[in-house]
Amino acid sequence: MEVSLKTDDSMAVRPVIVGVCGGVAAGKNLFTRSLLSRLRSRGRSVEEVDMITANTIKDNQMDCYVMRGMTLFTDQPRNFFDLKIFLDVDADIRLTRILSTATTFDEMRRILTRYQSLTRPYHIQAVLKQRPLADICFNGSFQESLRRRFDFSSYSAANEEWEE
Repeated sequence: MEVSLKTDDSMAVRPVIVGVCGGVAAGKNLFTRSLLSRLRSRGRSVEEVDMITANTIKDNQMDCYVMRGMTLFTDQPRNFFDLKIFLDVDADIRLTRILSTATTFDEMRRILTRYQSLTRPYHIQAVLKQRPLADICFNGSFQESLRRRFDFSSYSAANEEWEE
């Protein structure tokens, strides 16, 4: 897969905009931090943006902007992102991650009730619809997949593109 820094009509290079999507406790934050770190270690200028500041990306100060969220690919126009990544993590792993934050039995019970009544139905109704819209889907442990799937050292400043 190749992601190029696109140009507009004036041939000015514009930054690559990456969307990272997945359910509650899928690892969006960790994945995004890992991606930003790897790109920075390769000398790329990158920044994480949210839904509000993403609408103001008009400058070319950064090589890449990364946005994360549960339903990014339907909340934003699909062509807003140059690369759409979906983190597909099994429900039992996500639930285990959520439960690991509980310190008391009552808190665990509240988490389970919320998961059954809100989190799981929302995941099924909205979040899973993002998967077919993604360019790349990471299943399970993405840390190793990130290392194997993308060799960020292959980014070429000369031709301004990433190659898989």
